[in-house]
Amino acid sequence: MILSNGRIYTIDARDRIVDTLVVRDGRVAFAGRRRDVNPTPGEPEIDLGGRAVLPGLIDAHGHLMHLARLRLTLDVARLPSEAACAERVAARAANVSKGQWIAGRGWDQNRWPGALFPARVPRPRRARSSGLAGSDRRARDLGQFRGAPGRRHRSAYARSSGRPPRA
Repeated sequence: MILSNGRIYTIDARDRIVDTLVVRDGRVAFAGRRRDVNPTPGEPEIDLGGRAVLPGLIDAHGHLMHLARLRLTLDVARLPSEAACAERVAARAANVSKGQWIAGRGWDQNRWPGALFPARVPRPRRARSSGLAGSDRRARDLGQFRGAPGRRHRSAYARSSGRPPRA
Protein backbone atom coordinates (compact mmCIF):
# COMPACT_ATOMS: atom_id res chain seq x y z
CA MET A 1 0.00 0.00 0.00
CA ILE A 2 1.25 3.44 -0.89
CA LEU A 3 0.25 6.49 1.14
CA SER A 4 1.13 9.62 -0.82
CA ASN A 5 0.59 13.37 -0.91
CA GLY A 6 0.81 13.70 2.87
CA ARG A 7 2.95 15.13 5.64
CA ILE A 8 4.49 11.97 7.04
CA TYR A 9 6.54 12.55 10.17
CA THR A 10 9.17 9.80 10.24
CA ILE A 11 10.50 10.63 13.71
CA ASP A 12 13.79 9.07 12.60
CA ALA A 13 17.31 10.22 13.53
CA ARG A 14 17.08 13.04 10.96
CA ASP A 15 13.49 13.94 11.94
CA ARG A 16 12.43 13.94 8.28
CA ILE A 17 9.01 14.88 6.96
CA VAL A 18 8.25 13.02 3.73
CA ASP A 19 5.28 12.91 1.35
CA THR A 20 5.06 9.14 0.71
CA LEU A 21 5.02 5.99 2.81
CA VAL A 22 4.99 2.44 1.45
CA VAL A 23 3.66 -0.33 3.69
CA ARG A 24 4.21 -3.96 2.67
CA ASP A 25 3.45 -7.05 4.74
CA GLY A 26 2.41 -4.85 7.67
CA ARG A 27 5.72 -3.02 7.85
CA VAL A 28 7.02 0.31 6.58
CA ALA A 29 9.06 -0.54 3.52
CA PHE A 30 9.84 3.00 2.38
CA ALA A 31 9.49 6.60 3.51
CA GLY A 32 10.48 9.37 1.12
CA ARG A 33 9.42 11.11 -2.09
CA ARG A 34 6.66 9.71 -4.33
CA ARG A 35 8.83 9.88 -7.43
CA ASP A 36 11.28 7.45 -5.77
CA VAL A 37 8.64 4.70 -5.30
CA ASN A 38 8.51 1.75 -7.67
CA PRO A 39 4.99 0.37 -7.06
CA THR A 40 4.19 -3.27 -7.64
CA PRO A 41 1.43 -3.94 -10.19
CA GLY A 42 -2.01 -3.45 -8.63
CA GLU A 43 -0.62 -2.01 -5.38
CA PRO A 44 -3.26 0.25 -3.78
CA GLU A 45 -2.47 3.93 -3.37
CA ILE A 46 -4.19 6.33 -0.99
CA ASP A 47 -4.01 10.07 -1.61
CA LEU A 48 -3.70 11.64 1.83
CA GLY A 49 -4.69 15.08 0.56
CA GLY A 50 -2.01 16.79 2.62
CA ARG A 51 -3.07 15.14 5.90
CA ALA A 52 -0.50 14.20 8.55
CA VAL A 53 0.65 10.65 9.30
CA LEU A 54 2.64 9.49 12.31
CA PRO A 55 3.75 5.95 11.46
CA GLY A 56 4.23 3.70 14.46
CA LEU A 57 2.57 6.06 16.91
CA ILE A 58 0.82 4.21 19.69
CA ASP A 59 -1.39 6.56 21.66
CA ALA A 60 -0.69 5.68 25.27
CA HIS A 61 -1.81 8.97 26.74
CA GLY A 62 -2.74 9.89 30.27
CA HIS A 63 -5.43 12.11 31.68
CA LEU A 64 -3.32 14.09 34.12
CA MET A 65 -6.18 16.13 35.57
CA HIS A 66 -8.07 12.93 36.34
CA LEU A 67 -4.97 11.43 37.97
CA ALA A 68 -4.51 14.55 40.11
CA ARG A 69 -8.18 14.51 41.10
CA LEU A 70 -7.92 10.83 42.10
CA ARG A 71 -4.93 11.57 44.32
CA LEU A 72 -6.92 14.24 46.15
CA THR A 73 -9.91 11.99 46.87
CA LEU A 74 -10.48 9.66 49.79
CA ASP A 75 -9.80 6.12 48.58
CA VAL A 76 -12.18 3.60 50.15
CA ALA A 77 -11.50 0.81 47.65
CA ARG A 78 -11.00 -2.68 49.06
CA LEU A 79 -12.30 -1.79 52.51
CA PRO A 80 -13.92 -4.82 54.16
CA SER A 81 -17.18 -3.28 55.37
CA GLU A 82 -19.60 -0.36 55.49
CA ALA A 83 -18.28 0.54 58.93
CA ALA A 84 -14.71 0.70 57.63
CA CYS A 85 -15.81 3.16 54.92
CA ALA A 86 -17.66 5.30 57.44
CA GLU A 87 -14.64 5.30 59.75
CA ARG A 88 -12.34 6.45 56.95
CA VAL A 89 -14.75 9.28 56.07
CA ALA A 90 -14.97 10.24 59.75
CA ALA A 91 -11.19 10.31 60.10
CA ARG A 92 -10.90 12.66 57.12
CA ALA A 93 -13.83 14.81 58.33
CA ALA A 94 -12.04 15.32 61.65
CA ASN A 95 -9.14 16.99 59.82
CA VAL A 96 -10.87 19.39 57.45
CA SER A 97 -12.38 22.83 57.91
CA LYS A 98 -16.07 23.41 58.39
CA GLY A 99 -17.93 23.29 55.08
CA GLN A 100 -15.01 21.76 53.16
CA TRP A 101 -16.03 18.94 50.85
CA ILE A 102 -14.40 15.52 51.02
CA ALA A 103 -14.38 13.60 47.75
CA GLY A 104 -14.32 9.82 47.99
CA ARG A 105 -14.16 6.96 45.53
CA GLY A 106 -13.83 3.25 45.00
CA TRP A 107 -16.14 1.52 47.42
CA ASP A 108 -17.90 -1.62 46.30
CA GLN A 109 -20.57 -3.18 48.49
CA ASN A 110 -20.07 -6.48 46.67
CA ARG A 111 -16.86 -6.94 48.69
CA TRP A 112 -18.66 -6.54 52.00
CA PRO A 113 -20.33 -9.27 54.08
CA GLY A 114 -23.76 -9.92 52.54
CA ALA A 115 -22.79 -8.01 49.37
CA LEU A 116 -25.73 -5.65 49.85
CA PHE A 117 -25.86 -2.00 48.93
CA PRO A 118 -26.13 -0.10 52.22
CA ALA A 119 -29.52 1.33 53.13
CA ARG A 120 -28.08 2.75 56.33
CA VAL A 121 -24.35 2.94 56.95
CA PRO A 122 -23.25 2.38 60.55
CA ARG A 123 -21.18 5.42 61.34
CA PRO A 124 -18.94 6.53 64.13
CA ARG A 125 -20.20 9.41 66.24
CA ARG A 126 -17.69 11.88 64.81
CA ALA A 127 -19.08 11.46 61.27
CA ARG A 128 -22.62 12.06 62.46
CA SER A 129 -23.12 15.44 60.78
CA SER A 130 -21.17 14.83 57.58
CA GLY A 131 -23.28 15.27 54.46
CA LEU A 132 -22.94 12.89 51.53
CA ALA A 133 -23.84 13.20 47.89
CA GLY A 134 -23.34 10.41 45.41
CA SER A 135 -23.25 10.52 41.66
CA ASP A 136 -26.86 9.22 41.58
CA ARG A 137 -28.45 11.45 44.21
CA ARG A 138 -27.81 13.86 47.06
CA ALA A 139 -28.34 12.85 50.67
CA ARG A 140 -28.33 14.70 53.94
CA ASP A 141 -25.90 12.43 55.71
CA LEU A 142 -24.16 9.08 55.54
CA GLY A 143 -27.10 7.31 57.06
CA GLN A 144 -29.52 8.34 54.31
CA PHE A 145 -27.47 7.45 51.23
CA ARG A 146 -29.30 4.74 49.28
CA GLY A 147 -28.96 2.96 45.97
CA ALA A 148 -30.05 -0.12 44.07
CA PRO A 149 -29.00 -3.54 45.43
CA GLY A 150 -26.06 -5.10 43.58
CA ARG A 151 -25.09 -1.82 41.96
CA ARG A 152 -21.58 -0.47 42.31
CA HIS A 153 -21.10 3.05 43.53
CA ARG A 154 -17.72 4.51 42.71
CA SER A 155 -17.70 8.02 44.13
CA ALA A 156 -19.25 10.10 46.85
CA TYR A 157 -18.73 13.49 48.42
CA ALA A 158 -18.98 14.30 52.11
CA ARG A 159 -18.98 17.76 53.66
CA SER A 160 -17.40 18.25 57.05
CA SER A 161 -19.47 19.69 59.87
CA GLY A 162 -16.44 21.57 61.18
CA ARG A 163 -17.15 20.26 64.67
CA PRO A 164 -14.40 18.53 66.61
CA PRO A 165 -14.76 14.74 66.76
CA ARG A 166 -16.70 13.34 69.66
CA ALA A 167 -15.03 10.83 71.91
